Amino acid sequence: MMSNDGPRKLVLHIGTEKTATTSIQDFVYANRAPLAEHGVQLADGLGVPNNQKIAAYFQNQIDDYMKDRRIYTMHEKDAYFDGFDDEMRREFAALLEKGSTVFITSELLHSRLNDQDSIDSLAAFLRSIFDEIKVLCYIREQSALATSFYSTTVKAGNTDDFDTFLAPIGPDAHYYNYEQFLAKWEHAFGIDALRVKIFDRDRLYDGNILKDVVHETIPAPRDDAFDWDLSVSNESLGPIGVSVARVFNEIYPRYKPDGEVNHFRWELINLVSRNPLCLNGKILNWRSDEIYDSFNEINTRVGQRYCGTEGNPFPRPRQPEDSPEQRERTAYADSIAEFVRMLFGEVIGERVLERARGSKLREISDILLERDFPLGRVEQLLDIAVHINPDGPLIHERLEQVRAMKKAT
Repeated sequence: MMSNDGPRKLVLHIGTEKTATTSIQDFVYANRAPLAEHGVQLADGLGVPNNQKIAAYFQNQIDDYMKDRRIYTMHEKDAYFDGFDDEMRREFAALLEKGSTVFITSELLHSRLNDQDSIDSLAAFLRSIFDEIKVLCYIREQSALATSFYSTTVKAGNTDDFDTFLAPIGPDAHYYNYEQFLAKWEHAFGIDALRVKIFDRDRLYDGNILKDVVHETIPAPRDDAFDWDLSVSNESLGPIGVSVARVFNEIYPRYKPDGEVNHFRWELINLVSRNPLCLNGKILNWRSDEIYDSFNEINTRVGQRYCGTEGNPFPRPRQPEDSPEQRERTAYADSIAEFVRMLFGEVIGERVLERARGSKLREISDILLERDFPLGRVEQLLDIAVHINPDGPLIHERLEQVRAMKKAT
């Protein structure tokens, strides 16, 4: 651990999304001790390992992060984050007592801070704390970004097919237009603060994104101090995984009708995300050439201004080939998805609904008990609930309590 007598430094890793950001975040927090030995400190109060909370604080829209917390208006957002800026200042001050550099990482800074005001506000806040700021950003070719991002949106609850998802992608989209995106960060932090790198093995230190991040953060790191042997995080779904996950999203939406997060859906998606069959294969982007060409001039200018390259810094993506084998794989994925739809939508779905009704009857019995409703009538209600959901432990427990109360009276 190093004390800090010099300038207060910040490395702000802003993504972009789908450039191994989850792996980077898992890596830095798993290597917290060697980073500290090199004078680099990580925050706890911003969210771990994704420091998403700082992005959420400065963003000017309501997204799933907010809705997951029952926040639906900017007024509710302000109330939720009341005092958070002071909490960040205190934590940063404590971290800078221990080291010279703070490392913040969240790809949501790329996707959620999409207006100039939010980025300017972030910059003003950070400048009031740090003397030197490096904004570290990795970018990848847009058709590859779109293909990978589609998997992420499906995991998050999207039900669109791939063609529908691809339809709006073009130079007008802040998410994909690096010239628009980086211009806003340049306006807020200055071009000298931006370190923009191409997400390509040939352009990374030792061909490794994790080593590249470390060497961008620390001037002369001891590579043998770090544990580089980490498994890949947040793998993209293959064709079967996407098809099955979309079915789950249709049957079990991300939010229940009352706005509560549907945790059962997340359990199913986590199973899909770990299943080798659902991770096998790649989603084919038949618009890759078209998307590449639509960003060609933009990417050429971005490469020249921010990366020191000539021409388009991204190689043209390989166009997928139609084949009988590919059509067979697509049909196979569709067949599995249809089976899952029938299984969960028609068979398991009915059983889940019935069990939910049993639990609702138990909740009603609790209300009746609070209102001194006759115990015999409450017992009858709970008998029905047990018949509907015989495996519900809370229902059985409540029924035994009511019977004991009846016997005592």
